[in-house]
Amino acid sequence: MRRTLLLCTLLLGLSCPLPAQDFGPRNEGAAGVMAPYVFPELRDTPPPSGYKPFYISHYGRHGSRYHIASVLKSNLPAEMERAREKGGLTAQGEKLLDEMLEVVRAHDGKDGDLSQLGALQHRLLAERMYKRYPAVFRRGGREVSCRSSLLPRCIISMSSFGTSLQQQDKRLNISYSTGQKDFQLLCHPYEDVKSNRRFLDSLDAARRPCEFDPAPLVKRLFKPRYEPADPQAVAKSIYHLGSIEAGIGMKPVILDAFTPEELRTQWRLYNEWIFGDMGNSSELGARILPAENDLLDDFILLADKAVSGEGHAADLRFGHDSGLLPLAGRMGLEGFCTPIPVAGASAEWLSQERIPTAANLQMVLYRKKGAPVLVKFLYNEIETLIPALEPVKGPYYRWEDVKQYWRSND
Repeated sequence: MRRTLLLCTLLLGLSCPLPAQDFGPRNEGAAGVMAPYVFPELRDTPPPSGYKPFYISHYGRHGSRYHIASVLKSNLPAEMERAREKGGLTAQGEKLLDEMLEVVRAHDGKDGDLSQLGALQHRLLAERMYKRYPAVFRRGGREVSCRSSLLPRCIISMSSFGTSLQQQDKRLNISYSTGQKDFQLLCHPYEDVKSNRRFLDSLDAARRPCEFDPAPLVKRLFKPRYEPADPQAVAKSIYHLGSIEAGIGMKPVILDAFTPEELRTQWRLYNEWIFGDMGNSSELGARILPAENDLLDDFILLADKAVSGEGHAADLRFGHDSGLLPLAGRMGLEGFCTPIPVAGASAEWLSQERIPTAANLQMVLYRKKGAPVLVKFLYNEIETLIPALEPVKGPYYRWEDVKQYWRSND
């Protein structure tokens, strides 16, 4: 008991006070990494005089999807179903269980599949990319290369994006590729990922009793004569089944079972687990980011081909959060480049903003006759800086400076 109290004290000391999170009118933002993409207003800083965009290199996470089988299985509302059989649920608990079972039924045969919203997200992203940079797609042979992870949700995201581009300009010549080779490039495994997750699971298990009191939730959902065996697991199942509703086209209601403070705590614990699993954390980032070296080399190689006139108008990649998030850190993008501890990361790292479904990175190259090639980065369509480098103007950097910076960090 003494060790548990000491651990709780230490963990709470690591957690910084957080501002109240605005999760939106339907709590979509509380879904964190499963939150649907929010399309920002597009704003572009004018490039230096005479520069025009001529090439886009891109990595996009698949769109909104159903839970994968392992996540669904580990969050089934079994405890609440057992309570129902024994007449142990309150009226609120009965209603909540019906809503949770509806989500479970919606997953039948849909293991990790892209939802209709997920496909729509990529159609809109493609349309916005084309309208933002029409000159890129109208140059030369109008060649566009698309590659994806071999999982269906990524393939369909790629297809939706490519089809939408083709609708914008029927003269585009779009090629498609997927398979094991593409998967290995776009989703390269991290060093000792199982060990990383054991560490994160242990940290999460230690923190929950210190940071989330399930007693008020239990009192609302269960009758006094029924005591759930694992109240923390009940709360996690509510959070994970509720977090998927908006993404699969269901009305988000399950997360309403939490009070605002309870929801904030559930989001924060999972937000920080996700950050530790894929982000640039003080504890694990040095193991995770180097896995993207091959992918970063691919960005350099294909961009240099475009600069020489031998490449495509655009190289588009479609993968997973596990590829995009560490890539942003490896590139040194603002908001991703500075290692921070897992516990307390929510003070500055919000998964619903950094890596929602359909999150994306666009690298846009600009040129002017007789002048150095420039590059700017858009993360989730917003101009993003590389703090370690001095820009030429605004978000525009010399391409040679960026390459040298990336290679110096190999």
